[in-house]
Amino acid sequence: MAILFVVCVLLAPAPHAVAQEAGEAGGTGFLALEARAQLLVSDREAAAGALITWTEEQGGYFVERSLERVVLRVPAEAFDGLREAARATAEEIITYNPSAQDLRQELSAVEAAIASREENLERVLAFLDESDDIEGTLALEREISSLMQELESVRGRERAIRSRIAYARAEIALSAQAADIPDRVPSSFEWLNSLDLYDFIGEASR
Repeated sequence: MAILFVVCVLLAPAPHAVAQEAGEAGGTGFLALEARAQLLVSDREAAAGALITWTEEQGGYFVERSLERVVLRVPAEAFDGLREAARATAEEIITYNPSAQDLRQELSAVEAAIASREENLERVLAFLDESDDIEGTLALEREISSLMQELESVRGRERAIRSRIAYARAEIALSAQAADIPDRVPSSFEWLNSLDLYDFIGEASR
C-alpha cells in the first residue's frame, strides 16, 4: 500500500510545472535568458542593494551578493527592464551582454523520458497486481523503487529547465568609481601653499 501511495504522488503533475505551463503563453516560451554586465558605481554596497530591491519588486531573488558582484534571478517577463535598472543604479554601464538559449529540444527530451518511465511504471504496477508469489512480488517492488528514483531524478531535471526559462540569470560585476584626487592638497602653512614643489626640490639639490 505504501508503494502504491508513493506512486500516485509521483504520477500527479507538480503544481509548479502546471503553473509554469499556464504562464508560458505570456512568457518567453523555451528561451533561457541571461545577462552579464559590468557597472561603474560610486557605492558598491548601495548599488548591490538597489539591484536586489528592483529584482525582488519584479518577483525575483538574488543568488549571490558581495562587494564585487551580484547574481540575480529575474522573472523572464521583467528581463527587458534589467538594463534600465542597471542604468539607474550605475554611474556608467561598462559592458552589458544579454543572451538567450533555446531549451526546446532539451525540455522535449526530458518530457519524453518522464512519459517513458511513467508508462513503464504503470506496466510494472499492473504486473504487481497479477503476481501471486512472494519472490516475484519482491522483484517487482524493487523494479518499482528503481523506476520511481529514475522518475524523480528526471523530473528534477525538468524543474531545473523550467526554472531557467521562468527566471533569467543576471551576473553583474560592480566596479568602484575612483575618487578624484586633487592636484594640490592645501597645507595649514600658508608659505607651503605658495611654494612650487619642483622649484623647492631644485633649489635643495644645488
